[in-house]
Amino acid sequence: EYLGDAGDRIDMIAEHSAAGLEVINGCHEYYIRANYKLMCENSYDGYHLNITHASYVDYMKEVTKGIVWNPAAMTNHSRALTNGHACFEMDIPAGRPIAQWLPIWGEEVKAEIESKRAEVYERLGEERGAFITKWHRNMIIFPATVMNDQQSILIRSLLPISHNETIVRAWALGPIDETPLLRKIRLENVLSFLGPGGFATPDDVEMLESCQLAYEGSMQEWNDVSKGFVVGEDPQRGNSLFDNELQMRAYWTEYDRRMSAE
Repeated sequence: EYLGDAGDRIDMIAEHSAAGLEVINGCHEYYIRANYKLMCENSYDGYHLNITHASYVDYMKEVTKGIVWNPAAMTNHSRALTNGHACFEMDIPAGRPIAQWLPIWGEEVKAEIESKRAEVYERLGEERGAFITKWHRNMIIFPATVMNDQQSILIRSLLPISHNETIVRAWALGPIDETPLLRKIRLENVLSFLGPGGFATPDDVEMLESCQLAYEGSMQEWNDVSKGFVVGEDPQRGNSLFDNELQMRAYWTEYDRRMSAE
């Protein structure tokens, strides 16, 4: 009941394997000098990739060896999933051990990934199978859980310790029946992009801490998240373009509802 429309997206993560998933041993823990809600906004903001992670985009253009890699031209959506939950989804060839091969991984990996894709399609059907294997998504489970289903699966728990300090704890998940070769790629993907020292996280942390300093030094009371707003829209359910802010409005609408309750 609480998960609402987000429940199906969690099912999609679970459906990566018929055998089920396991938490891979180990936990990333790091500290951010910023409010935890900024981390939520950052996690499903659909338009900061090309700018904030420009070094990663340049790197991917090199390693994909001929695959068109232009995030701005790819299909992507923002989605509000009821009860403050929301996600951002992108059809992007960034490489996934479930069923998205990159040439840099070699032919042996390609055979394993093709076999995995065939199994997912046979088990779930072509439409759902393609949605699970091709699409990368970041989802917020309101109020403080981040589910990254992209180059790997990473669950982040945000622990606010003050109005401008947050501890992040993150665990990687993988199929119980995953082969050693695909597990190796999964862990490399976690570290290279989502890990504390990867392409993405240091960029994001720097931006979040800069924003926090700006907010604290400003007299501005409100942050504008009206991009793409349509009069009469349901703030808790719906789909929009990637550069919309529907998903952020979904979060703040639920936050306001709870904080304003008698």
